[in-house]
Amino acid sequence: MFLGSPCSEASDEAVKYRALRLLDGYENHVSAPILFRKKLNREGWKGVSEGITGLHCIAFWGIEEIAIAMLEIKIWEVNRCDFYGETPTMWAIEHRRTGIAKLFLSKVNVEPGAAIKDNQAVFSFAAWSGDKEVVKVLLESEDIRSDLPDCRGRAPILLTAMGGHKGVLKLLLKLGNANPDSPDGDGRTPLSFAAWRRDEGIVRMLLRCEGVNTNSSDRNGRTPLLFAAIGGHEGVMRLLLECTSVDPNSADTNGRTPLSFAASGGQEFLMNLLLEGLEDELAPAGFVNPYSSRWIETWIAFFTGVGSKGAVKLLLGYSDVDPDLSDRTGRTPLSFAAEGGNVGAVKLLLEHRLVNPN
Repeated sequence: MFLGSPCSEASDEAVKYRALRLLDGYENHVSAPILFRKKLNREGWKGVSEGITGLHCIAFWGIEEIAIAMLEIKIWEVNRCDFYGETPTMWAIEHRRTGIAKLFLSKVNVEPGAAIKDNQAVFSFAAWSGDKEVVKVLLESEDIRSDLPDCRGRAPILLTAMGGHKGVLKLLLKLGNANPDSPDGDGRTPLSFAAWRRDEGIVRMLLRCEGVNTNSSDRNGRTPLLFAAIGGHEGVMRLLLECTSVDPNSADTNGRTPLSFAASGGQEFLMNLLLEGLEDELAPAGFVNPYSSRWIETWIAFFTGVGSKGAVKLLLGYSDVDPDLSDRTGRTPLSFAAEGGNVGAVKLLLEHRLVNPN
């Protein structure tokens, strides 16, 4: 017998009796490894099903009536972890079995603040999964720490932003003790993740929070604006650039700016957005750099090699740009453009009075 949708729809006593017999000692049942493979979504997996209990199984399928009966007839190890360190409550949260999760939390001695898989607390896991109803139930517990980070330094509010869960984020921000600028171990903040995910809604919510650093940088020097430029999202970039505190020329550890990423992707609409408000003859500060990257010796060489013709034309419109600037090996933008087969860029460069074709 293998619990599935047919059993989940049945409620007669005979089916319930058979299910309870199966679930008591489920770890040794032949269907346990099959369920684990289904749960992991890895059909070829042949690992062990160690630690899986009947509660794990019922949490996966979300059969509340049988779950209630299980809790009435036996004292279960509700905090027992499977092979990967997940408890039955985690399974319920992960598979959006809200009713089962609430049942476990209200009827048995679940440790909501306990560290589980990857040292992540139950509350953090709920925030990551985005289950608003379960988060509400957890917040009612006196043992909950809504700011407890996991082993990677990720606080629940950061996990919520990473997952794009606006409802849960709103709940956490209302608490008042969740830091909306809480970074992970790499220095990335909720705003950085929201910008990278191109989530305008969460970006708006975080920008309204007091104390959010709009120029926070991770260990690679990348700010929320840089992440937005990498993702190529105009809406998020507009929201960030509307903040007077945002530095449009912030550079990462390789010297690359938002304009650099926009240009290298040939995203002219983002380039124009970044260049708005600059004086006509003023090259963007921190952008004209002959050694702007570890891999790319000259910025214009890179753009003429892979960037669009329009992006190159836009950059050549600035008087401070040297279109014949060579890298450490003596290669010029024209050389890179020719190698990359960028006919449009080659034509533009040959028409420029400062370019030496030889």
